[in-house]
Amino acid sequence: MSLSIDQIAEAFCSYRFVVTYPYKANEINWNIIGREELIDREAVIARCDKSAKFLETVSTTITKLKI
Repeated sequence: MSLSIDQIAEAFCSYRFVVTYPYKANEINWNIIGREELIDREAVIARCDKSAKFLETVSTTITKLKI
């Protein structure tokens, strides 16, 4: 099943990173303002995996999601 761009964005913003991995380009760059720039698909996925692992240790409530 293919996801729309809105579905991909919603999954990423909802911290369901794994769902978005098939849609990430090999030459992706992610600039985390004030922290670092991740260059290439593997670096971005590694950061998402690290974030997901951290998020397993906390509880969040998203009351409104606007994409």
